[in-house]
Amino acid sequence: IKLRGAITAMVTPMNSDGSVDYEGFRQNVIFQLEQGIDGIAPLGTTGETPCLNEDEEEKIIKIAVEEADKHNKKTGKKVPVMIGAGSNNTIDAVRYCERAKKLGADVALVVAPYYNKPSSEGIFRHYEQISKVGIPILVYNIAGRTGINIATSTLKRNANLPNICGVKEASGDINQMMQFISKKKKKN
Repeated sequence: IKLRGAITAMVTPMNSDGSVDYEGFRQNVIFQLEQGIDGIAPLGTTGETPCLNEDEEEKIIKIAVEEADKHNKKTGKKVPVMIGAGSNNTIDAVRYCERAKKLGADVALVVAPYYNKPSSEGIFRHYEQISKVGIPILVYNIAGRTGINIATSTLKRNANLPNICGVKEASGDINQMMQFISKKKKKN
């Protein structure tokens, strides 16, 4: 899958009692699609995932995929749905990616294992297991949230795994970003 353009990191609206406002979420998705967005990304850190249970997450995925499918059929334009599917536990991350795939998502956005601070080899092995699920995986490097930066050498190794489709580079280190871009251009 080729990801291009602007992809909205979707919020998860809540009702005053703390429950998920599913209709509000649906309306946000429809609004983004009608405005011509190039993709939607529910269940990332912007989507309040630490506050949601798995049933709530599943309903959000179903709504996002349903509305994107309606839009895609109506317009003939494919708008991918990228689901946040990361965890600090590899087994859970695999399970979340399997769920995203089963429910019709196009891409899984997967952070490095937060809190655990694995070695570069540990990070590689984490993504190696996840890549076996068979859904395109966007590696999400966001050290400010995970507590660990994915080194350029590890990103390069991850890029050679099956189903790794790219990286959302949010390390905040411009030099690292440029170094990775430079290495990718040399490879191509």
